[in-house]
Amino acid sequence: MTNCASPEPTAPTHVSSTASRGPLLSCLLIHDFGLQALNETERRDLLEFLEDRYGRRATLVSSQLPIDHWHDIVGDAILDRLVHHAHRIHPKGASMRRLA
Repeated sequence: MTNCASPEPTAPTHVSSTASRGPLLSCLLIHDFGLQALNETERRDLLEFLEDRYGRRATLVSSQLPIDHWHDIVGDAILDRLVHHAHRIHPKGASMRRLA
């Protein structure tokens, strides 16, 4: 199993601020993906970032937004890097937040 450790407790929201470290991480978690659309600069940064990792490092993405709507957020190239060869996990049952 891959060690999926965060380099810092809270990651910055802009991709380019962590881009120099990203390709070195064995596992990257993108949490709450798709809460807001990315602008052109953020899309370019994310694409470059994912291209450096593609096929070499693990990238985990969590989102409340169905994958069918991701294209509107990131476009074709980024969507291809995220879902090609992906293993999807679809949790079932009630939200754990609602049970607390």
